Amino acid sequence: MYGSDSTHYSTACYCDACFRKYLEVYSTDWQHHYDRIAPAKRGQWIAANEADTHYTRFQRQQLIAQFDAIRQRCRDVAPNYLLAYAPFVGYLRGLTQGLGTSSRPVIVWSEREYTRGPESRTIGFLKQIRDQQMPALYASGHMLWFQDPEKLADNLLAAALHTDGWWAWFGGAILNHTGVDDPEAYKSPYGRAEGTSAMDYMDAIKAAHERLDQLMDQPPETWPRAELFKEVAR
Repeated sequence: MYGSDSTHYSTACYCDACFRKYLEVYSTDWQHHYDRIAPAKRGQWIAANEADTHYTRFQRQQLIAQFDAIRQRCRDVAPNYLLAYAPFVGYLRGLTQGLGTSSRPVIVWSEREYTRGPESRTIGFLKQIRDQQMPALYASGHMLWFQDPEKLADNLLAAALHTDGWWAWFGGAILNHTGVDDPEAYKSPYGRAEGTSAMDYMDAIKAAHERLDQLMDQPPETWPRAELFKEVAR
């Protein structure tokens, strides 16, 4: 996914398939317009007809229906399967609403917390989920290459308290290459912090979870980083 080409649309997509589908549904002579409006002029034509919002809404509903069908096919095979995706909402409109439902939300995350843990942009993602009532759970991700056991423990604690969960990338650095004398354990980007053992991480995670159990009985305003997350207090 990182080595592929990518396109980020500032508004909607006007490719042949998207534009044609819209015309087929709403134009009285879709073939006429499809043949005569140059691809580079499609957005301008939609704007000139004051249909920007209508076109964007239609496209979003098409994407929701597409991903909803994918979700249903997966559920037919494995009813309890949890769907998840990265990066976070905004890259493809309708993805979250299509893959998630109110009873079984989709798990979403970004890479913003990989290096330093939950931060200001995490707040923005959480607010977006809440304000738009998205059927999603936000899981904060942490990259072991950048986070030693102590830093991971602090960050996962904040994530567990203030977001919908946490996860570690890359887990193989803990599960497959455990000793301090294993050079594979420290190779970027699939390794862990230099000089650490897998057990160092496991002990730190265990201690963080034990502290989490204690903090859950205390007022949220006393939790670590409560000031940072005050706008999205849970």
